[in-house]
Amino acid sequence: RLPGDGQGDGPFGVAVDAEGRVLISQTNSGRVASDFYPAASFATRDLGGIPTSIALLGRGTALVTPTGPDANEASVIELSSDRVLAQVPLDVSAFSAVTALDSQTAYLGTNDGRVLVFDVASSTVTGSIDLGVATSRANHLALNAAGTLLYASSFTTGTISEIDLASSSVARLFIVGGEPQGIAVSPNGTELYVADESGSGYINIYDIVSDTLEASIPS
Repeated sequence: RLPGDGQGDGPFGVAVDAEGRVLISQTNSGRVASDFYPAASFATRDLGGIPTSIALLGRGTALVTPTGPDANEASVIELSSDRVLAQVPLDVSAFSAVTALDSQTAYLGTNDGRVLVFDVASSTVTGSIDLGVATSRANHLALNAAGTLLYASSFTTGTISEIDLASSSVARLFIVGGEPQGIAVSPNGTELYVADESGSGYINIYDIVSDTLEASIPS
């Protein structure tokens, strides 16, 4: 069991680095637990907020979000010591994060329908991309294998935005309905896998090229 209360303190996001270090965010306590696999005794770091997402940044660091007293920040931590290297103000809650293939940039999905562009070297937000859908929330993010397209799901609007990272703009909008949460892109970039939280829950498979539903798998 993870450190925390009898409920496990709300384990949510997970990441595993190249050395086999397992990191788990704990939303109920605002902490991140870490240990090497096979995990036996987790150490924890209190970051505050409601940490849901962990993005490995390279050079032994990770980005955890959202953190801070009002859950409007992101924390950069050193994995070897769990030391906080930077506490980055975002002025909005960002519940998802993913790192670009070159590890120089990270993208954070916000509660107000944007994707923030985070520069790893300076630990600063350098720009934002609007999803262009009213009341949307970028709650999950996924990159294609080439690292050229970013997909952002919004459970509040039943949509998935395809973002062209070269132009930092929305290229296409998929209206999938339901409550899309976790998403993943197939290695060849032709299919999108979407966890739909509405109803009894399904994993939906979409053909990205034709924008059609191929299959729904009960979860």
